[in-house]
Amino acid sequence: NYIFDKTYNFLVHQEQLSRLSMDMCGFTGPRADELRKVVSKKDRVALVAMREEFINGAVNKGHDKDKVAKLFDDMEEFSRYAFNLSHGISYSYLTYFTAYLKTHYPSEFFASAISLEDDPSQKSKYIDDARKNGLNVYPPDINQSKNGFTIGTDGSILFGFNGIKGLGPAVTKKILD
Repeated sequence: NYIFDKTYNFLVHQEQLSRLSMDMCGFTGPRADELRKVVSKKDRVALVAMREEFINGAVNKGHDKDKVAKLFDDMEEFSRYAFNLSHGISYSYLTYFTAYLKTHYPSEFFASAISLEDDPSQKSKYIDDARKNGLNVYPPDINQSKNGFTIGTDGSILFGFNGIKGLGPAVTKKILD
């Protein structure tokens, strides 16, 4: 019952469900991965098809049938929110480093983010966010602007030519030349 009591309370990732099905129900590694995939794809029909095998496997290992049936029914709900662990780790790293750069190198962060964004409405959101973070974002300057958004010596951001609607690369190159 240790496996059932402890694991059941902490199911967050799909991989935990795979481990649970192996330890508690006797699933093989490949079969546990099939269960993980069914959960990740939110395939209710395939999940229900595995119900009897899951419950019988757990009962054969000495677990209470009613508790296991309840666990399986709860897994349907869990499948709507289950998260792949490797994705969670990747998103955590990305979030951490993005926050670090935004905090310690705000001018560089915003100049890069704005320059690399192709969607004009998203570009505007970044510009607004830069201003909310205390950065000055100056309009384009025919004598100082570059293709992308650049950083002034005072940490301000100078609008790049790639941020002007309707101004294509050919025109930008002529202006820069």
